[in-house]
Amino acid sequence: FACRDSDGRVLCSNTLGVVRPAVFYSDEGAQRVREFMVDAWHAGPREGAQIVGALLSLGEVAHELGIARAA
Repeated sequence: FACRDSDGRVLCSNTLGVVRPAVFYSDEGAQRVREFMVDAWHAGPREGAQIVGALLSLGEVAHELGIARAA
């Protein structure tokens, strides 16, 4: 996860690289999301902040971009 400001600058992130989707179907996944939301709240502006979250499948992103699946 990464929290960015309106100019795209990263304010905080809680992982480096890609996290396997299976993690998010476990208690660990729920904990990761909770911890990130707390970090993002503390890193962002106090007034007028909006947090938007999205979980993306890299396969779906590649498909939408028309990139062939790696062998």
